[in-house]
Amino acid sequence: MKTTKNYTSSLINPQVRNNSKDYYYQVHINRYKKLFHEIKLLNLSPESKVLDIGCYPPYLLNFLKKENFDVFGICSQHETINLPKINILNIDNDSLPYKDDQFSLIVMSEVIEHLTNDPVNILSEVYRVLKPEGYLLLTTPNVFRTQNIISLLIGKNIYFGLDQLKNSSQKLGTIYFRHNREYSSNELSTLLKSSGFSKSIIKYFISYTPFRAKNFSDPLWLKTIKYINYFLMLVFFKRKDTLFIVAQK
Repeated sequence: MKTTKNYTSSLINPQVRNNSKDYYYQVHINRYKKLFHEIKLLNLSPESKVLDIGCYPPYLLNFLKKENFDVFGICSQHETINLPKINILNIDNDSLPYKDDQFSLIVMSEVIEHLTNDPVNILSEVYRVLKPEGYLLLTTPNVFRTQNIISLLIGKNIYFGLDQLKNSSQKLGTIYFRHNREYSSNELSTLLKSSGFSKSIIKYFISYTPFRAKNFSDPLWLKTIKYINYFLMLVFFKRKDTLFIVAQK
């Protein structure tokens, strides 16, 4: 079973890169920093109830606790966290185990693209358990990012390979390790409206820059491609790699 003993130290000192958990933080460091910043901008009162859906690995969970929120989390059976106030369930099929109007903030970061069922199901549940005027922060890859466009232009499929198609299983949970459906900003807006959200802002954000420490050892040809891709994202802002959504009940 996976443990969480090194996550807190990684959050405090993200330069530590001596295991796979810290490597994950380095890959996603810009996304986490963006989330930390946007949460602070909400100016939520201390002790506000906050729910992190898809809380593994718990870097965001630890940040929320440090901000003195009353923190709850949801993780899946194949990526478990054994801590108080953490529920293990499959949000593709299960309802959220909370009463109506409970949370001031719910975060779904890099979750929706892994689902196989209609995401309106979970988004409607999120709307239900949010307090009036409560916030949903959602991040997900932008299907129209430059990397995808370049891949299609050179004849490469942007989705998983045939080996994953054959070997993935919903029963075993392995189907959720891949992106089953990526979305455009217009599609996300439609999904949010269908789930009850009438107020939402969609931002375009670059999560994966060539300046991250993990890229320092890349060969020159790969660095060049990453810098070109980064420049294209700067020029065509709607082609940035991540969609960042702030929705309010």
